[in-house]
Amino acid sequence: MNELLDENWREGKPPFSGHVLVVDGELSPDDLVVTLGEAVSALRAAYTACELRVNEDWHDHDGFINSDKTCTWDELESWTTSVASIKASCSDEWMVHTLVFSTSLDFCLRYWFEQDLGGSGEATCRFDLSADDRTLRRIADALLARGLQVSTAQVARDYFEKRESE
Repeated sequence: MNELLDENWREGKPPFSGHVLVVDGELSPDDLVVTLGEAVSALRAAYTACELRVNEDWHDHDGFINSDKTCTWDELESWTTSVASIKASCSDEWMVHTLVFSTSLDFCLRYWFEQDLGGSGEATCRFDLSADDRTLRRIADALLARGLQVSTAQVARDYFEKRESE
């Protein structure tokens, strides 16, 4: 996270003033493609005029605060279209998420992909999205229709506090 997002989650300010959408359990790489596709499509439709920023988010790793950079909706979509493109858009560091947020602070989307280097070939994926409840419900309904189990019950501030302490 950058300094502003770190401060905002601690104080429960946007985009962390509402709830967070999470997929229950760990995601398969193919399910992460579906999840990101639904989320990015809905976010782009709702916030197409917003400027985006991307950040290597160390919140779940060690809390390191760093700077972000500009990205476009087209770049975000290109990162999330396949398992290979998702993997390429992620850090190689453990539990360092790719974080994308709108400069208007309407949403904060995070995802993580870790390929098991122990030889099994399995991957661990995570996804969460902080936004207003209406947006979260729309995306949750789309994911439920695709057979994914999701939750929007957690308060974003509490969720990030728990993630930081794990």
